[in-house]
Parts: sequence; C-alpha cells; structure tokens
Amino acid sequence: MRTTTWQDYQDRILAVLNHIQQNLDEDLGWRDLARIAHFSPHHFHRIFSGMVGESIGEHIRRIRLERAAYRLLSTHQSVTVIAFDAGFETHESFTRAFRDWFGMAPSSYRRTPSPPQPRQVPTIIHYQPAGVLHGFTPIISGGTKMEVSIVEIPRMRVACMRHTGPGPDCGPVVDSLDKWARRRGLVNNKTVFVGVSYGPINYDACVTVDEKFEPSADDEGVEIQEIGGGEYARVLHEGPLERLGETYAYIIGQWAPHSGRELAHRPCLEFPKNDPSSTPPEDIRMEICVALE
Repeated sequence: MRTTTWQDYQDRILAVLNHIQQNLDEDLGWRDLARIAHFSPHHFHRIFSGMVGESIGEHIRRIRLERAAYRLLSTHQSVTVIAFDAGFETHESFTRAFRDWFGMAPSSYRRTPSPPQPRQVPTIIHYQPAGVLHGFTPIISGGTKMEVSIVEIPRMRVACMRHTGPGPDCGPVVDSLDKWARRRGLVNNKTVFVGVSYGPINYDACVTVDEKFEPSADDEGVEIQEIGGGEYARVLHEGPLERLGETYAYIIGQWAPHSGRELAHRPCLEFPKNDPSSTPPEDIRMEICVALE
C-alpha cells in the first residue's frame, strides 16, 4: 500500500495548475490533466474541486478571462482577437462573460484608469503572465466535517444501465432500471441497488443479480459486470443530490489527502439508503464509497 501525503497531493495539483497557466491556448481536457497529476480520471476532477475550490472547467475559464483582462491593459490587440484567444467563439459571448466577471465590458475596462478587480472566488490562484506558480494554498471545502469509515465491500455481480451526462441527471436511467428489475422479478429482500460513478459524465445504475442471471435479447441497454471488491472509504451524504459534489469534495479533496491512503483507479460506488425519487430532497441519504489501494 502506497502512503501519500497532503504535500504530495498539493505538488500534483500544482503541476496541473502550472500546466494550465502555460497552455491556455491548448485543449485542456480533464483526462489529460489527470495523467499529469498521476490521479485516476475517476477521482481527479473531485480532488481538484476539493483543493482548488472550483471545477476544472470553471478554473480554466476564469484564468483565460484574467489573461484577457491583462492583455486588454498591456497590449494593443483587438477585443475580438483577445476574445478568440480566451476560447470564445463570438465577441458577444466574450463580452457577456467578461462583464459578469469584471463588472464592465472589455472596451470600458481597457479605457478605465483604475479597472476593477475580478469577482472574488474561494481561491488565491490567479493568472500569472510568466506562467509559473511556485505554490498554492488549498482551500477547505466540502461543507462540514464528515465521519469517514474504512469498509470492505465484497465483489458484486450486477445488471447495469448506463447514463451519459452529469450524475445528478441520472434519475430517468435509475427509474428505468428499477422498473426493469421489478418486471424481471429480480427484486427481493436481498437485492442491492447501487450507482457506479466513473467521473463527471458517466454513471451506471446497477442492481445485484445472481451468478445464473443473463440478460435476454429483449433487455436492451442492460449489461452485466462485477463491481466492488476491496477497501473503500465510506461517508454518508445527507441532503439534495445536487449537493453530492460537496460530499465528494470533502472525502476525495480533503479527507483523502490527509489520510495517507492512495485512491484506487476504480470508480466510486453510491448506495441509496432511501428512494431519492420519492423522498424530500433534504431527507435523502446515500452512502458514498471511494475505492482505496
């Protein structure tokens, strides 16, 4: 078992922050950034959010806008050229984003003797013209401190339906799996429903099945796989599913770097303790389990 440290996590995220600063004109895909940090793509975006205080996409967009502000004051480039360099397809979309961030249009910003500072965010990481950050101070995020336990989860054979898109939008797929499983007579007092979260865009809604079960030709979209097996860090999420990101930010971006444990290159598991579709959002309870090496 590899022992990791808080400083190790900081160094790996710092490498990503510097890569972003130095390659703002490139396509900064989160999977490529995960490789630079030597983190699993299943966990990287949550580690980043937990330590930096904003998502990868939000961070890149903000740094590009701050570079645009710098160029407005230090160069004679046209607003249109600066907008395209910042990743915006039109002058209008850039103007809207710039006004939202700095409180005025780019042309007005350029003419103002003492232009305003950007809107404040929970981070001290800003655009560096030299492209080099020598360090950063991780923020404390993820809400209140949560109780984390280490548990052993056995291997489970499951039938799954795939959702592609943000995790909180997986409700229709979860409902479809539930109806399918009940129609096939697979639900009993030993059945376990579990979600498998692969990252920001892929999620499998799963239900446990026995070794003999195989989907039929009519079971379109249903696949069989094995999940679990090994040690997991477990925390109880309580509240709306839209706040799951805060729970993940705590356990992956705060607890894990201080735990001395290395996160495994396996997806996270989500075990609902009640039915999210019929439970008031504030009463939803779900166990989040993060795989450990």
